[in-house]
Amino acid sequence: MILDKRSKNSEGLLDSDLLRETLMGACEALMSDDDGRNRVPEAPLTIFHVLADPDLEFTLHAAERNLRVSFERPVDPDVILSMTAHVFHEIQMGRLNPVEAGVRGKMEVIEGDAMRLLALQNIPISAFYARTARTVGLEPATTVESEKR
Repeated sequence: MILDKRSKNSEGLLDSDLLRETLMGACEALMSDDDGRNRVPEAPLTIFHVLADPDLEFTLHAAERNLRVSFERPVDPDVILSMTAHVFHEIQMGRLNPVEAGVRGKMEVIEGDAMRLLALQNIPISAFYARTARTVGLEPATTVESEKR
């Protein structure tokens, strides 16, 4: 899918400001949704993401039915993931399976136990990410059936 011109910077990479806005908006929308919030695990889980092209680091903190994003490096994350911003975006938009991304070497677990990520599989963050990406202009305002989860 071709992204909107506004969603890319002068080098043709995803715009990091729009990506940040999408991440924050998706977490806020999820937490405003009773079903989404109830799917966040009780047990604490901290996932540090290292994205390239453009460079962006962020942390997803899940605990006690609360999910939040921060743009700081955590002291002791449970899992550290590395991938390009494009791969992260494609996973969140539902166009790339995260297991397939890992098998193909597009996403790497740098540190921690990848099995811990299974605690997040029931959180519908991708649906909120997709809606927010369209709202902020990171993704064209078209609806794809697979994004309606």
